This record gives sequence, structure tokens and C-alpha cells, in this order.
Amino acid sequence: MQNMLNLAGLNLNLLVSLKALLEMRNVSAAAGILHMTPPTMSRNLARLREYFRDPLLVRAGKGYILSEAAVRVKARLDEVLEGIGGLFESGFEPATHAREFIIAAPDYVVQNVLCDAMAFLLAMDSRLVFSLVNWDASAKEALLSGKIHLAVSIDSDFPGNMHRRVVDEDDLVFVARQGHPIWRAGQVSLEAFVSSPQMAVTTGGGWNDCIDRPLQKLGLKRLVKLRVGSYGAAFAIAAKADLIFVVPGHVARNSPEARKLRIGALPYETERIRFSLWWHECHQGDAAHKWLREELFPRILKHPNQRGLSAAAGAGGR
Repeated sequence: MQNMLNLAGLNLNLLVSLKALLEMRNVSAAAGILHMTPPTMSRNLARLREYFRDPLLVRAGKGYILSEAAVRVKARLDEVLEGIGGLFESGFEPATHAREFIIAAPDYVVQNVLCDAMAFLLAMDSRLVFSLVNWDASAKEALLSGKIHLAVSIDSDFPGNMHRRVVDEDDLVFVARQGHPIWRAGQVSLEAFVSSPQMAVTTGGGWNDCIDRPLQKLGLKRLVKLRVGSYGAAFAIAAKADLIFVVPGHVARNSPEARKLRIGALPYETERIRFSLWWHECHQGDAAHKWLREELFPRILKHPNQRGLSAAAGAGGR
């Protein structure tokens, strides 16, 4: 605290003059390299002497030498000025900057998209470290507080201080094992759908609203028997139990675990979901974060396993 009080009494602009004075050991020469007048530099020296309570420059013959205090200050001044300058750096070099990035995503995205999209990051010569965490309710809270740097999610219930880049959009489908009773009648009715025991995938903590809101308007409710935190768990359970669950179409099409399961269209209308890359506004202007977004987003956008309707329609990368 005392150091903070000491700094409060110092005009930090004087440190630039101090550096010139200690290097040149001459008022006129120091003024010249900073494009000041000698009287202005003399006033700066007087203020520095008052602050440090030391003469700093001591006359010796026809010139000046540094006092003992000035020698100590000179040894650390470059480091101090460099540190202050670093506060205003806007560039980012992954080869030299040590940084950790925390990225949240559902298990499907991690296993089928990020493993490819992040390959270049893990192979490059850098001091970057990455942490991948599951996209769940706690991760969502961490994203909203700025503790998580990026999230890939189909959630859309975010405050205005969140930024996004939309990857694609998709329709919802439901999945069940081949021998599930729901397939016996051929076309699945709305009554059969809502009366069938279901799983709710809670990754993200809130996207199930887009499944349930249209049903609520019809006065209906799903028969949810089990909640699971990942798509992988839902696929594994659905292969062995008579439980259906709703999932984005591209997740059902591209997940290896879903190959033994059957995909059906929902018997009612829902809004198309949009899956996006999200980040907090506190990271918006950060050069390192911007670099990561610009490198990672195109790879996610073009990845065939992350494209929904654009891939289903046979479209190329957007």
C-alpha cells in the first residue's frame, strides 16, 4: 500500500525524463533526445530530485556522475518502463506469449469437431495452453462471468454483453433404438411422442426450452424419466433402453454412437436451433482472444460434422 501511495505522488511522465537524464548525464543532451527545451528538462530534474530526495546527478569536474540512488534506480528503470509499455501492447504472438484458453463445448463438439479444428493449435510451436471443459450449467455461469474464453453451444439465452458468431442452424429430431415401440405404428403421432418415456440432454443447462415451449402452448408435456449431461451418454442409454431423446439433426447424423439407432422427425413444429461460438465482452478487444477466434472459427464453420442444414442441403462452407 505504501508503494501505491508513493506512486500517487509521481507523474509517470517524469520517468521518461529520468531515463534520458541517467543515460545522458547532461540536462541539455537529455532535453535534446526528448525534443524538450533545457529549462523544461531542468524543471523535471528538480521535481525528480524532490521526489527521490536525492540529487541523482552530481557534478564531477565539467560533467555529472550518478549518485548511489541513481545507480540503483537506473538498474531497474528499463524494466519498469517496459512493464508500463506492456500495458498498452495490442499485438499477440503465440510463439512468445504464454497464455491459457478455456473452451467449453458439448461432448459431441469436442469429439467430432474440436479434435480436428484445434489440431493446428496443438501442433504449433507456442506457449499456449488449452483447457476443454464440458458445456453444462456451471460452464455457462463461468462463460457469463468471463472465466471461460469461448463456448460452442446451441443455447441462445444470453444477456446483451455476450458476443456470438453463428456456425449454422439445424432442425431437431428424436432418436430411439430400432426395436422401440414408438416405431410400430409407422408415422409417429404427437400423442405417441409425448407419452413415450424420454431422456433430456442437459448440456448447456437451458436449450431444452426450444423443445418444450411449443408443447406447452398445446397444453402438453414430455414424459421425461431421465436427465443426462452429454449426448454420448444419451446415445448409449437409448441403445439399450426404451427411452427416446431429442437432439439436433447433425448430431444424430454424425455421431458414431447413433448408427445403431433410428432417427425420426418431431411430430410438431419447433424453431430451428442456431449453434454458435460465444464469448464475453470482456474478451472482445483482447488481441490474443481475437487471434484465437479468427483462427478457430473458420475451422469450426467449415467442419462437416458441425454443419447442420447447410450440409444436409449439400451446400459447401459458407
